[in-house]
Amino acid sequence: MARSPLLALALAMGAGLLSACDGEFVNLGTSDAPLGEAGRPGGPPLIRVWQVAEAPLLPQMEGLLLASPSLTASGELFFSAQERGTSGGEPKPTGVWHAPPVAGGFGAPTALQLGTMTSADVASPAVSPSGRELWFGMNPTGRDTDVFRCELLDGVCGTPVEVEELNGDYDDAPRPPALGETMMALSSKRHGRPTLYQIYLVTRASAEAAWSAPSQAGLETINSAEFQSADGFLAEEGLALYFSSTRAGTSDLYVARRSSLATSFGAPQALADLNSSAEERMPWLSPDGQKLYFVSDRASGRYAQYSLYVAQKL
Repeated sequence: MARSPLLALALAMGAGLLSACDGEFVNLGTSDAPLGEAGRPGGPPLIRVWQVAEAPLLPQMEGLLLASPSLTASGELFFSAQERGTSGGEPKPTGVWHAPPVAGGFGAPTALQLGTMTSADVASPAVSPSGRELWFGMNPTGRDTDVFRCELLDGVCGTPVEVEELNGDYDDAPRPPALGETMMALSSKRHGRPTLYQIYLVTRASAEAAWSAPSQAGLETINSAEFQSADGFLAEEGLALYFSSTRAGTSDLYVARRSSLATSFGAPQALADLNSSAEERMPWLSPDGQKLYFVSDRASGRYAQYSLYVAQKL
């Protein structure tokens, strides 16, 4: 009997521990470099910041799309996985998987059941740093994607609950919370342009409080009606925003910074070490700033199959 790609992935990882930085590191460019004349004769020198592991973070399996990496403070990896349907058929639902940290890498991944739901189709799963909550998008009505959350206890997801204050008239998708789980970047189409995501920020007084209304205040340099910006991830105590954007054509990774929580983000800077001619999306930066996890289809051709990658800070 043929094994499913998801089962094959678990077996492949179970056969031997996977290093979190598996594969030879190769440098794909520059990031955080001076703009304009950088690297040209007589111009400022190139500044190399990241090295990307050549091999995907998890074993490459044909027909299996992996996305949305996020980790807990203890190093447990959560991600989404989707098996492609038959040729010309509909893709299968997207589920949530997780893999425990083992010896500097990860053990075999297992599927996470969402409460009593047996066939949930989720989008953009994001675990909280504490590991006590999982956030994700879900479309139970068939109209649009809304934000849900469940409590995690001993690797079990409780009953999903809709986070009503985060949901608008169009698609909304969560990202991992920051600042003691009191601030989050949303990907949303609530602005009324249903083909393009933009980034919104929400805050709350504590990890147990309700969220504020989603706002684009301070994101003037990030969002535009002319291109998509999505997958926002807040780092450095909320002063840095890592995200993906199609402002240069294809989806690439960028970072924008601000001097305080009360000021706007500055001009985005491309993370050229991480970007390629393929798609790069869904960044997640480790708390120490030394590893950046992301998604790319560079190994399979554009739009064909996302895989997870990790980059090491130089």
